[in-house]
Amino acid sequence: MKNSFIKNDKLLMETPKVRDLFNSDEQIDSFSSLLDSIDKSGSFGFIGGFGTGKSTLIENVKQKRIKEKKSEVWVEFDAWKFPDRKDLWEGFVLEFARQIDKEIFEEARKKIDGENKNGTIALINVLSSGINLFYPGAGIIKNFNHFFKTSPARRVFEIQEILEGIIKKQEKDIFIIIEDIDRSGDSGIFFLETLKQFFDNVSIDKKLVAIVPIANEKFETKKDSFLKCLNFIEYFDFSNIKLNNFVEEVFEDEFIQDPNKKSQVVSFLEITFSQYNDMTPRLLKFILRKANFNFKRQVDNELEPDFRVTIIFEFSKYLQKTERGDFYFDIFKKDNMVTIGNIFSKSLFMILEGREKLYDNSKGIPDSHLNFKLIKRESVSGRSPLEAFPSTSWFVEDHFSEEKGYFGICDFYLKY
Repeated sequence: MKNSFIKNDKLLMETPKVRDLFNSDEQIDSFSSLLDSIDKSGSFGFIGGFGTGKSTLIENVKQKRIKEKKSEVWVEFDAWKFPDRKDLWEGFVLEFARQIDKEIFEEARKKIDGENKNGTIALINVLSSGINLFYPGAGIIKNFNHFFKTSPARRVFEIQEILEGIIKKQEKDIFIIIEDIDRSGDSGIFFLETLKQFFDNVSIDKKLVAIVPIANEKFETKKDSFLKCLNFIEYFDFSNIKLNNFVEEVFEDEFIQDPNKKSQVVSFLEITFSQYNDMTPRLLKFILRKANFNFKRQVDNELEPDFRVTIIFEFSKYLQKTERGDFYFDIFKKDNMVTIGNIFSKSLFMILEGREKLYDNSKGIPDSHLNFKLIKRESVSGRSPLEAFPSTSWFVEDHFSEEKGYFGICDFYLKY
């Protein structure tokens, strides 16, 4: 048995650059159409929950439009590069120059290096690492030297002249992705306010749009402030998720070559999204990474685990049963059983019955009439523990019980 059920762990990495596998084609097309419909420059707030895939969707929209050879330029600015938030404006203008025009950026670096402005030199060194310049040749913008000599208040105004000079030399529409500005507090709000003022007053004959992903929680906390500095608002709807392609690409073929097992995994993952508001693509990927790690340990310890059950128990650690914060896993451990009436017992019952899907259109989600007892493996009547107690869910005959038996599952899953 392989000790990993994950085929491509890069697809589980926490980065928006990863290929979309959540069947978001309709959302990508809709978002792209929305960008086309914007007829003037401004900041576009994209509101959604933490980890729901806002940045991934934006990245996929960008890649789609690049593939379609749209007449536009894309610039990315990550506010999280500046922990103290003091250098947001300097960082923005330099990053903009770095991605738009190599000559502008190199000229700025030479002038600042010559003045030995240590703080700004450090900033430029951060931005210089791995330079990737796509649109050189727009010309040298003057007054960079003066820009970094002036007071912070004066710089706010002068950045408009610098940006306007760069932008006016471009013949294409410009889209700017501004990441993590919602985690920059009041400095981030001030940044957006000034950017909006620039958009409202700059005179250009092309579209200039800043796309700003913002977490629901941050937006609601400072809604009035955000509304003042955003020209457009759109809410991210991450519903009706389909995970068939995701499972095909991420899971090892030998684990899902049985159509029944594949369908069971897809069904379980999709139902967790529909029933639990806390479930996001980010959390899904994290849980699968951890489940695969535990699966490796179980295989290395010769327990011959069922990867489906390992996944089920790992998910139970992150989903809460009550508002008090009790997680299902802790309840199962305390009661020494997987009680009926939840997604986990229903999934174990699905595996036991060999059903293709967790959900039945006519019956809903069938549940067992018995709890699943967590049983310790041991030798029975000359049989080895593995022979007597399988790794998947099973029915145990017991003529002394009212039900003439009970459902069981090995308790080693609780130890990982």
